[in-house]
Amino acid sequence: MILEAKVNKNYNIMILRVLACLGVFVTHLNQIATFPAVISKAFVFGMYGVFLFFIMSGYLAYDSYGKYKKVCDYYKNRIFRILPLYYLIILWYVFFFECLLKNRGVPVPEDIYGMGWGRYFLLFSFCVPGDPFWTNLGMTWTISCFMLFYLLMPVIHKYVKSFSSVCLVIVVSLVVKTILPDGWLQPLCQLYFFLLGVAINIAIKESKESIYVVLQLVILICLVIYAPLNYPMIFGSILSIVFVCACRNQSGSLQKVHWLNRGIEWIDKNSFEIYLFHPIVMYFIQYYVIDTRYEVNLYKILIYIIGTILIVELKSGVVKIFGTCFGAKYN
Repeated sequence: MILEAKVNKNYNIMILRVLACLGVFVTHLNQIATFPAVISKAFVFGMYGVFLFFIMSGYLAYDSYGKYKKVCDYYKNRIFRILPLYYLIILWYVFFFECLLKNRGVPVPEDIYGMGWGRYFLLFSFCVPGDPFWTNLGMTWTISCFMLFYLLMPVIHKYVKSFSSVCLVIVVSLVVKTILPDGWLQPLCQLYFFLLGVAINIAIKESKESIYVVLQLVILICLVIYAPLNYPMIFGSILSIVFVCACRNQSGSLQKVHWLNRGIEWIDKNSFEIYLFHPIVMYFIQYYVIDTRYEVNLYKILIYIIGTILIVELKSGVVKIFGTCFGAKYN
């Protein structure tokens, strides 16, 4: 969720990353605080920021893979950038739900397949259907999707070299997405969005951005007519078109508003941490703040925002002290 290089940085992509991060952030804020109906409905659409992250990751990872001479070096980099922080979060949830909340009489839901916490440690949470607690605790469902895509990247980079070939692979991913049973092997279904990013990367290199946009507009029209409730696919098309425009029209700098620039750069730099840490604060509010004198809307909003910032900064401080052993930035 952060650009690999500082050189020739496209600030349009940075801003899209920040908007995607804030979209997910306000979606969950909407679950713990009360807003006017219009604002509340608008916040719901923030959840689709996840698919923008997928598209950006596909776009960036296709280029970044070429920097590695060995596949094992690439895998090592991806693993150490993502999994240590992820597992740290999972260990916290085990302690939070199995110890802290059980003492308050809050039971952990039964896993119908008996995998329990093993789902998260084996990255199977989004591969096997079950209670939302066991499939998407703390928005961690995306981690298995990212890891599957990065696992396949050497193959994708080797065989997908042209715009026509990436279009073919996208069609195959759509077929897989259609035939898989509901709830099973969902990371495979999400590959479609990563491949959109790869397609954008190749389309720009071959100067076929216009063709890509036209294809996405055709897909979008078909979706609106024949599958109007398939919001992930619809927003995937819309967001990929927006992303193409952002890549074509490169911005050299941010606006000269110092405090705003610092805020944008901080969110961009820490987007992964914000993504994983903000649910921790959300659960704290849900189980410890609601039904107390601090349940006032403003208090919940302040706790949510300030709590997330403090945890992110705490993590940054720990990394500075002990090194980057659980670094957490990825494309």
